[in-house]
Amino acid sequence: MNDLWAALAAAVALGAAHALEVDHMIAVTAIVGGRPRVSAALAHGLRWGVGHAAVVLAAGTLLALSGLTVPERFTTAAELLVGAAMIALGCWAARNATRMHLHDPQTHESRPHDHPHAHLHAHHPTTHPHHHAGGEASRRHGHIATIVGAAHGLAGTAPAVALIPVTLLDDTGAAVGYLAAFGIGTTFAMALYAGLAAAAVGRATHSVRAARVAATLTAAASVVVGSVWIARALAAG
Repeated sequence: MNDLWAALAAAVALGAAHALEVDHMIAVTAIVGGRPRVSAALAHGLRWGVGHAAVVLAAGTLLALSGLTVPERFTTAAELLVGAAMIALGCWAARNATRMHLHDPQTHESRPHDHPHAHLHAHHPTTHPHHHAGGEASRRHGHIATIVGAAHGLAGTAPAVALIPVTLLDDTGAAVGYLAAFGIGTTFAMALYAGLAAAAVGRATHSVRAARVAATLTAAASVVVGSVWIARALAAG
């Protein structure tokens, strides 16, 4: 029993470390970069983690139960999917960056709107770029985070299954528990990172111009990383 708990604790730690891989962080930063509200960023980080964890748990459980290995062709296809998702995410984030603008908060009053902008405080001359979104826009952003997380999970299934301790492979329940613990670590680590990233962006960007630059750079990084994923997959294929 002690060995099982040690394995589950290791799975949480490994999941957290997996969440903080460069491509994962860039993807989530691109999603939250134009909306530096910590609460919204935490939610998007959780959604990314849930999408990632769900795919790893489902596919990993199937592999663990069947004893099959991931075909190389599948791995290549998953990496191509991740690359395409990263490029699409970068283009989406770049489009959001161009829509940032400055207005008085009274302009929109209580009407929902889904574009990033800078908010001018009446008693504070400094502008603070942030994002207000209606329910539909917020759900759309949440779906994007979940989809991107699922794409990353598809490519990360084989490594996650490979990390299952050999001693747990004969115990189906323990193997599934290991994958679930891995997903928990991934989800909460990414939520924490997303919240910290949003707080950092919010403190660093005190003007619309600075916010646009930060969001554009993150979008460009997402496109570059996606292109690298695709090039690597094509070279391996």
